[in-house]
Amino acid sequence: LYLAGDAQYSDRQLFPLPNVLVVDSSAHQTGKSVNDLLAWLKPRDEFRHLVTVGLTGSTDPKAHDSLLSHGLAGVLSKGSSFPEFASAVADILARCVIQDAR
Repeated sequence: LYLAGDAQYSDRQLFPLPNVLVVDSSAHQTGKSVNDLLAWLKPRDEFRHLVTVGLTGSTDPKAHDSLLSHGLAGVLSKGSSFPEFASAVADILARCVIQDAR
């Protein structure tokens, strides 16, 4: 509802679009996958610069590569301390800013 601007979230002055979206790659309770979300975001111009980061319990590089291949800007492993998490997000954002500048 929030990203779509539906219902009470339609006023973007009160409910602005995020710059970064962190999604849990195993969030199956919604019935949607990360791929579904990315497919919904991609054709919408208002999300062109949205940085989408996946959060996963896996430390397997192949699992991370699979998530990245679907269009995530980065992948973070669960279990990191908050400073490690914040640093990893900052690194991903810095990469995205550099890519946008090109």
